Amino acid sequence: MIKSTLYTFFIVCLVAFGAQTNCLAAASSGGDVQARQGGEDLLDHYFTDRFQFAARLSPIRTFIRAGAGQPAETFPDALVLSVSEPLSENTFFSIETFGGDIDVNDVGILAGESTAPVLVSAEEPGVYLLAIEIDGIVSQAQVRALSSDELPQDFTVVPELLTVQTNDQAEFTVTADTPAPPGGLEVEITPEISGSIPASITIPENQLTASVSYFAPAEPETGSITWALVGTTLSFETQVDVVEQTAPGLLPGRTFTRVGQNPAETFPEPLMLELTEPLSQNTFFVMDTSDPNISAENVNIIAGDSAGPVLVSATEPGIYFVSTELNGVITTSQVQALSPAHFPEELTVVPELLTVQTNAQAEFTVTVDTPAPPGGLEIVITSAIGGSIPASITIPENEITGIVPYSAPSEPATGSITWTITGTATQVETQVEVVNP
Repeated sequence: MIKSTLYTFFIVCLVAFGAQTNCLAAASSGGDVQARQGGEDLLDHYFTDRFQFAARLSPIRTFIRAGAGQPAETFPDALVLSVSEPLSENTFFSIETFGGDIDVNDVGILAGESTAPVLVSAEEPGVYLLAIEIDGIVSQAQVRALSSDELPQDFTVVPELLTVQTNDQAEFTVTADTPAPPGGLEVEITPEISGSIPASITIPENQLTASVSYFAPAEPETGSITWALVGTTLSFETQVDVVEQTAPGLLPGRTFTRVGQNPAETFPEPLMLELTEPLSQNTFFVMDTSDPNISAENVNIIAGDSAGPVLVSATEPGIYFVSTELNGVITTSQVQALSPAHFPEELTVVPELLTVQTNAQAEFTVTVDTPAPPGGLEIVITSAIGGSIPASITIPENEITGIVPYSAPSEPATGSITWTITGTATQVETQVEVVNP
């Protein structure tokens, strides 16, 4: 005999492949429920003597897309039927459904296995209940059928208050209340704080979450980031507090290495592990990396010192992260591995508008987005104004900036100077105004 507190009707069947179908039929009105086969107690004979297990549906809440046709796995996690131990023979389980027109295939768990996916389909959107009982234990799961273009009604971003150290990296996780529709769900990101974060992130189709990295600025600052689900009026605001770097600290927050070289210092600035005070004894710090394509040697800071270089090497181009931890504090730095022939793609020159007196000297600073390749990077300079300026400048190998002098003419003038990366179409134009003292 089994006690049931369900006020519903359900049937649980087990079918051994090639054997007779065995079923448990249970109807509850709040009292005792008995299952029998051929006049004998099926529960005592079949379950208790032969299997000694209970079945479980998990996770308890999943989703499908209504009108998809044939039964399929649910998402974002597949609904699974599991038993407490591997079965001795191939066995079918029948799942009962409640709440409307929803189809569930019989679940076959193979001999030697203890789990199998539950395949589900529904013609109309809605919330449905699935249930199974074995040995008096009932397991239930909720399946929500979404329309083909149904959008989430709510979402959250964590952490709501992010405290991050200068030049460090942190991560936000965006979670919607229902899975993203076909094609994914775009979340627009609008920062009201310095640092770096993508302009948007996409939650993949049939998924609930997506994560995005934030790179803190070099100076302490307080601000906010607004998140908006595209196609809806939903938005969410997180607060960011950038504080001074504490030990250990990997500085700077972004450096470069060249693929194929032996472990070496990064450039244009070496990546350093910097502590707030000298150590009293030699100490090793373990470096972790975000990908097997990059390695970072552990750092040995000797007694009396407070910093040491981090030597890295990479086998494939890409953007990677190096991190370390001390006393529960994790600090991270980005390392971009460049191919030997990598060429910068962006060029900036400051000032964009130069105002200079006649016969005076001034300087332009030329900056590219990635370090110059082996042999350096030539920038061709074409002047359309009087005065004197070199015809070109070479940014040294592994550097990102160069300084160009300009000598103003003896008479007032207005004109422009064009800067072009040799061998590319990348160029910028600056304006020059020469005035009397």
